[in-house]
Amino acid sequence: MYAQNTSTGINEAIDALIVTKPNIKRFVVGIPHCGIYLPANFPRSFGVSKVDDTDIGSEEIFDLTSAGGAVVISRVHRNAVDLNRIEIERNFAQTNRKTKQKKYHGKPLTMDEMLDMYAQYHTPFYDAVGKLIDEDTLLISGHTFNLTSKKYPGICVGDGNGANCSTEFQKKFISNLEMAYSNVAKRLGAKGSLTEVWLNTPFTGNLGITDYFTGCKNRLLIEVNRKLITDDGKLVEGKVDLIKSCLVEAINHSL
Repeated sequence: MYAQNTSTGINEAIDALIVTKPNIKRFVVGIPHCGIYLPANFPRSFGVSKVDDTDIGSEEIFDLTSAGGAVVISRVHRNAVDLNRIEIERNFAQTNRKTKQKKYHGKPLTMDEMLDMYAQYHTPFYDAVGKLIDEDTLLISGHTFNLTSKKYPGICVGDGNGANCSTEFQKKFISNLEMAYSNVAKRLGAKGSLTEVWLNTPFTGNLGITDYFTGCKNRLLIEVNRKLITDDGKLVEGKVDLIKSCLVEAINHSL
């Protein structure tokens, strides 16, 4: 894949997909929105100077191979191919549904163009995840978020409003995560709602791999508030490590 790095503006030859496997697989993680690369063969010009939806820090936080996670990472920017959308039309929507800004300029993609991009970047991601899971696998969709207009939690867990995970496992995981995060939140200096773990608010996990792989019994979305891990928009390594450690602790006590 030949693509533009949105951080540097330099065109690079990269792998569109990265799959890492532990010695003993205990769970699977898909990270669809950490990509910063715009494929050179995308048939439109981009407006990424106005819209940047990259899930900053998600690749670092959810790189859980050392804890037994098989991890699938997309390098493609979501403004080109949104891997958290199953339907083709929604996947290639020209306007960002949250900011109402244009993701790219020019006419909407034709169906042939969409199908081509889908085949090159969307299908391989889902195929890679699908090869790693079975009915008893814990499947995690890893994200970070930046919503500033209201009070939001430090961590949101989405179980599709009960549709994507057994009640027993969801309760166990939430309890373990709350316990692990309570100590981490203090060390991060979090206050108010940032010290809390919320279920299905503001994200339910009704999209992407958590919707697609219905044969997998326990599928959870995990969203980490970027206020916890960034200073002036830049990642802070020590803060990332703290969040990662509490996720590992919660997973270890839940499986």
